[in-house]
Amino acid sequence: MFAKNKKKFLYSFLLINFFFFKYDIFKYYKIIFFKSCKCYKCYVFYSFMAHLLRILIFALSLTFLYCCSEEEQLPQKALESKEIIQPEIVGNQVTVTFVDSSHTKAVLKADRARVFSEHKKTYLDGNVKTDFFSAKTKERISWLSSDSAEIDDSSKDMLAKGNVVLVSDSNKTRLETSILFWDNKTQKLYSTEFVKIKSPQESISGWGFESDINLNNYRIFKVSGIQK
Repeated sequence: MFAKNKKKFLYSFLLINFFFFKYDIFKYYKIIFFKSCKCYKCYVFYSFMAHLLRILIFALSLTFLYCCSEEEQLPQKALESKEIIQPEIVGNQVTVTFVDSSHTKAVLKADRARVFSEHKKTYLDGNVKTDFFSAKTKERISWLSSDSAEIDDSSKDMLAKGNVVLVSDSNKTRLETSILFWDNKTQKLYSTEFVKIKSPQESISGWGFESDINLNNYRIFKVSGIQK
């Protein structure tokens, strides 16, 4: 209720402030007060308080003026901020291919992709699945699924997020975690989060992870449990 009537309060303060300073209506009360009380000290004190009240009213007027101007500018600032974060390209049922000079490293598919060219980022979500291929045989060696993924368009590195699952085709080893980073250049996988790895030989869990893309050589930095 107060916010809706903010301008009315502002105009009222400005109007009162105008009359106080232009006509100095306090002087009439000072004259009446001085006639009723002949004490000069009381008159001086009353004059000082009247002057102080005028300054207070003026300060309140400036405060309301600043608040109203900020309120009017906020929607425009919010609109400009919203325009900045809009993607340049939006695509559905997309396929992203990671190609080296000699072979295809990986192929990613997702329901939707949003490309932010200025920030050199591509965000994907909806049934995100990535197939990794061998440089020697050209065949698929593992696959990865996640809720979403983020691609650095400069380095082509990928960050998979949410319900991340990686399965090796050769040794049937399965990895589960919440976040997994794929280094496009070194073909390595990393995670700083809690991971679970299940293979035909063992089940192991812990914090922090590093491996090749087919899960032949993996390492957990802080092991919390092992089952043979």
